[in-house]
Amino acid sequence: MMAPMQPGTVFEQFLKRRRVQMTPHARVLHACVRLACLGVTGGEERPSPAAAAALPPADRVNDLRAALATVTDWDALREAAVDHGLAALLYRQISAFCPQSVPPAPLEALKSLYLASTQRALRMTRQLVLVLAALESAGIRMLPLKGPVLSQSAFGDPSLRHFVDLDVLVRPGDGPAARGRVNRDLRAVPWQAQEGGRR
Repeated sequence: MMAPMQPGTVFEQFLKRRRVQMTPHARVLHACVRLACLGVTGGEERPSPAAAAALPPADRVNDLRAALATVTDWDALREAAVDHGLAALLYRQISAFCPQSVPPAPLEALKSLYLASTQRALRMTRQLVLVLAALESAGIRMLPLKGPVLSQSAFGDPSLRHFVDLDVLVRPGDGPAARGRVNRDLRAVPWQAQEGGRR
């Protein structure tokens, strides 16, 4: 009988079997996501009792510290984080668990990205709330997908996952009414409905 796998080791074992080496940047991002998968995204000044009980295991934080110690090109790490939509999460995890592991200038650059991401996510989340309210007031059933909803579900914070648009699913027959309602109620934002795979 096989021994049960420890959480978070499947990916590492896959890489070892395939003899794949992760770049230092990938190791840092992987360590950040592993912490987030525990429901730990730092940033709380006074964590709730549930959050305090879910403090990350020391090995996960040590993994992040060890990965950061291998980084020699901080601009490349920042670019990798941006490319993968993880810049805000990267800053949140580093600032919460090991800010001393990153030189001040790169940490400040990550903080700027985090703040910009947070502002953008708040604007987009507000827009989603307005869209959902407009559709609900018209009696149109809808389901928000991805974007801030996924980020909130995955990380507990809509600003920690980058998204570029808002996705709302409506029944096929409600598409024209939904488009009309959103266009009428929210004229400031162009509305592009996707129906049957076409925009």
